[in-house]
Amino acid sequence: MNKVASRAGILTYQANMDVIANNMANVNTNGFKPFRASLADLIYTTRDYQNEDTNYGHGVRVQKNDFMYEQGARHDTGLALDFYAGDDAFFSVEDVNGDRFYTKAGAFQISQTTPPVYDEEGNLTAAPVWELVDPQNGFILNAEGGHIIVPFVTTPDGTLTSEIDYNALEDMIGLFTFDNPYGIRAVGDNYFAVTESSGEATPSEDAQLIRGAVERSKVNVANEMTELMITQRAFSLNINMLKTYNEMTNLVNNIK
Repeated sequence: MNKVASRAGILTYQANMDVIANNMANVNTNGFKPFRASLADLIYTTRDYQNEDTNYGHGVRVQKNDFMYEQGARHDTGLALDFYAGDDAFFSVEDVNGDRFYTKAGAFQISQTTPPVYDEEGNLTAAPVWELVDPQNGFILNAEGGHIIVPFVTTPDGTLTSEIDYNALEDMIGLFTFDNPYGIRAVGDNYFAVTESSGEATPSEDAQLIRGAVERSKVNVANEMTELMITQRAFSLNINMLKTYNEMTNLVNNIK
């Protein structure tokens, strides 16, 4: 059992270090939420302790990776296409496959989705369409779930300029909240999916939206370093246990 327990411990604490490393790698990722490995006993045995059956755990395994959701701090960038969603609100995004997710990362950009159209004489008949997207080219959605067509400033005589109307754009961005934001599920690319635990996302008119700022990563470097040191010590202990077991086994096998 010691050999099984030590091998399970090695694999478990290696997986835990992978989770910590992923958290540390995303310390500067806007809106990132860290994970924490939840450990459980590998196997139980029952012993009669003073006429009472008592379960004893042996070994360890990763039961699940818990999603540690908390609202992150605001970081002012001054960039016109950066947005901070406060009050536990999320942006809604449609990915390249047409699936709908939610994100806290508000560093957006614009992408031309249709080219300009000219007639035979070279006159512009249809202006190009620009839409608000995220770094993964997912479409940011409005409160009704539609794509956001970037508005441009129009002069008093009706001439369309190339200057973005940022105030109008800000009003078009949809913000959504969950009954239980701690129940959402991370799916990669800083996206989150709806679950039965989170409940459906609902549009919010009261949530705070600030232009020129983003939400910081919620990774706490001090906490992660502490977890890393604890995990490394446990990993080394299990390595030494397995080494000792192998040395004792070789010693017994070589006895003549």
